[in-house]
Amino acid sequence: MGLFGSKPSMIISIPNMNCGHCEAKVSNALKALEGVGKFSVDLPGKKVNLTLKPGKELGFDAINEALSAAGYPAEQV
Repeated sequence: MGLFGSKPSMIISIPNMNCGHCEAKVSNALKALEGVGKFSVDLPGKKVNLTLKPGKELGFDAINEALSAAGYPAEQV
């Protein structure tokens, strides 16, 4: 079971997320992805916990591509 229930979930690390501005850019990049459901950003831990919407094909590579385009490449934990 994932962080937000039984939906598929993922934890990603964002090493260069250091401030509130970084957090906002990461959040906006994730909100723009149709397949991302709920997510929570852990700024001090430089991690994001997220769930994927049911029926949406979205993998780590697509998420990382969007985050990298925003300037915040990710690593899957």
